[in-house]
Amino acid sequence: MEKKHGSKVVLLPTVIDGYLEKAFLARGSGEFNQALDFLKQILRFDPDHPTALFAVALTLYEAKRFVEACEIACRMWTQGLGDRTAVVRLYLSSLIQMEDFATVSRVLAEAQEEAGVEITQDLLEIKEACDMLRDSADEGDIELSRESVLDKIEKDPNYASHLYSQLDSGSFEEQLSAIEQMKYIHTQETVSVLKEYLLLVDPDPLLKTFAVRALKDMGEKGLVFIHKFSKIYETNIEDVPLHDKEFPENEQRVIEMVSRIGGNYDASFPPFAIQLWMEYLFSIFPLHPPVKNAAAWAAALHYATARLLYIKASRKEIASIYEVGISSLSRNYRHLNDILEFEMRTP
Repeated sequence: MEKKHGSKVVLLPTVIDGYLEKAFLARGSGEFNQALDFLKQILRFDPDHPTALFAVALTLYEAKRFVEACEIACRMWTQGLGDRTAVVRLYLSSLIQMEDFATVSRVLAEAQEEAGVEITQDLLEIKEACDMLRDSADEGDIELSRESVLDKIEKDPNYASHLYSQLDSGSFEEQLSAIEQMKYIHTQETVSVLKEYLLLVDPDPLLKTFAVRALKDMGEKGLVFIHKFSKIYETNIEDVPLHDKEFPENEQRVIEMVSRIGGNYDASFPPFAIQLWMEYLFSIFPLHPPVKNAAAWAAALHYATARLLYIKASRKEIASIYEVGISSLSRNYRHLNDILEFEMRTP
């Protein structure tokens, strides 16, 4: 039922609640367009309705329509609509998906100046990371581009040797930088150096996977040997994934489940979960987790992400949400922790 105040039509609260409930159920079933249709019924009469606007932005985010989600969240943030903390987290999550790190840094700086916004530890860590990405964004692509690397080699014939030394004794970041530049130097010597690197004991397992990816980027194919977890594994260079869509279907389902369920509680949750899952999968390559039950792995990933983001949630609560046993969650969490060492990152 509607009420008219002068020339303005106003929806009754019961009508609004009904539309919101229908939208929530549709969104939970993955019927994003249907959910948006219900929410638009509210916005027809009240374009600034904060709950409906936020629900639209969240639905668009879950539908991976990040640009549209970002536009609405930006409007809510700049106009002061809705819960400030919830809005800024959704706004930041959308910006992160779009890799607009400069705006992330700016918005977080604004949020720090506002008394009504809860600045949690994970937001501070996001700001620190995005500040670094923002500072390097203008020059990062240029520095690591093929033209730039080849130009450095032309000016300094020993530059490739410098990268080899950096790969041998540098920090994690220096080794990663060396690998990313070496993929533009397709010589037999560089290929040999990368293959020897795969057999070293000390380098991080994640970096070794990046080294295989560098070989794949060069166009190399065939068998290579990798020393990981005190064993030597063999794999084909062409088997290393370059992006998440190249992982097996069950492994993709894990992140789809966490994104769908975790996003209902916190819009900034899915990007962190995705990052952790990719870090785990790349670290254990050429191995794959035994994902017979995607829900059990999704629950373990959810629990790990919650711990890292300082979100209070027990194993029992999360196991119940994903409808799996606590023992399955715990077992898979141990697998994740053995590789990524969550317990060393959290208090």
